[in-house]
Amino acid sequence: MELDHVVHYVQDLDKARHQYQELGFVMQEGGRHSYGTQNIVTRVHRGYIEPITIVDWDLLRERRPMSMFNKLQEVITGGGGAISFGLSVSSIEQVAEHLRNEGIKFNLRESSIQRHDGTYKSWKYIILEEGPSKWNPFIIDYGVTWEERALRYGAMDYWTISRIVVETQEPEEHGQWVARIVGSSVAPIQGGVRVSIRNGDVDIVNGSAERITRVLFKESDAPIGHIQGLSYGVDS
Repeated sequence: MELDHVVHYVQDLDKARHQYQELGFVMQEGGRHSYGTQNIVTRVHRGYIEPITIVDWDLLRERRPMSMFNKLQEVITGGGGAISFGLSVSSIEQVAEHLRNEGIKFNLRESSIQRHDGTYKSWKYIILEEGPSKWNPFIIDYGVTWEERALRYGAMDYWTISRIVVETQEPEEHGQWVARIVGSSVAPIQGGVRVSIRNGDVDIVNGSAERITRVLFKESDAPIGHIQGLSYGVDS
């Protein structure tokens, strides 16, 4: 299991594209999901960042739980922000068995996206039914290796995520919960805990945002700035 991507909900996708490009990110067209959202992506080492917005609120209400609908409505009307991150796996069935053994409630689903060129892509993923109410990781199985995905999308290693920072009022409890999901451990840091995950650690720190607030890169020339509720910087 490894950190795959950060989901950044934005009010205006075209504006977000421009803001990301201004910081130096190289953007790629995404597509429209089967539940009313549309995205663009910027590739990083073994993963990506996903600016995404709602294009069909009625479809979203129909195909997602009301709690999810209300959460997305709150974050988008509030100016945007990152409220989720994806963890990629090679066998979602094995992960499902791990979660059952841990007593963690979840839903295993399938979804798809229509790309800008008209083709379709589908995948399996796990939505966790417990944990923090404002933010949550989810688990995704694309059915192909990262190397195959990189060839398909022409992905380049522009920058490498060092860690993401999540603000919550219960950092220790939420850190232990994430560690149970990924089968990892927590280590104390100033103001919270760090969960070690392949391809980018997750720092869960004390704060009122209740979402992902920062993405920090390893390279000194990586983008630095703030876009619609999410900050980017270089790890010190």
